[in-house]
Amino acid sequence: MRKITLEPSKNRKGCGACPRKKWTSEDVGNVLAFLLRMSASAPPHGAQKSGPRPRTPQPPLIFIVDDDADNRELLAELLQVDGYVCVQAADGSEALQKLTQTPVPALIILDLNMPELDGPGFMQRFLVEPSFATVPVVILSGHATGRQQAAELGADAFLVKPVAATALYETVASLINPAAEFVPSLRRPSRQMS
Repeated sequence: MRKITLEPSKNRKGCGACPRKKWTSEDVGNVLAFLLRMSASAPPHGAQKSGPRPRTPQPPLIFIVDDDADNRELLAELLQVDGYVCVQAADGSEALQKLTQTPVPALIILDLNMPELDGPGFMQRFLVEPSFATVPVVILSGHATGRQQAAELGADAFLVKPVAATALYETVASLINPAAEFVPSLRRPSRQMS
């Protein structure tokens, strides 16, 4: 390989440390490689540099608390198809334990009648925690009379079992912050919980 030597421009003043350094082809190659790396990482011409890249919006976390495993699974399936992340718990005690291990949820779907710690017992313990004060709660019940109890507990919404998928989607969408960047999927199955 032939070495090419280049002289620095006579119009340019050297730094004094190497006023007459001759540039070799290796030096030129290093400079070109550096410039190519810099241009590859630079924004396109005319694009404005901004701060850190925006975060990808995270889908909202929804807690489903119901002693009926089939109901929990079906609710989770319906909501996951819509793009939500679901955490399931069989009763209020399990839900309280899981709440200490996860980020604050965007919504809680809560059955009224459960063993160990029922819906009202869960609400009493849940509402005393300041970080959960703004988390909406949807009460589920197999009895229409649960609506009054849900209102007394301070729930944000009430759904009667079996829950129609459309009612579930509309309730969840209306309670989760509409200013959030997350947009639910439109792949919604139209089935009803049994």
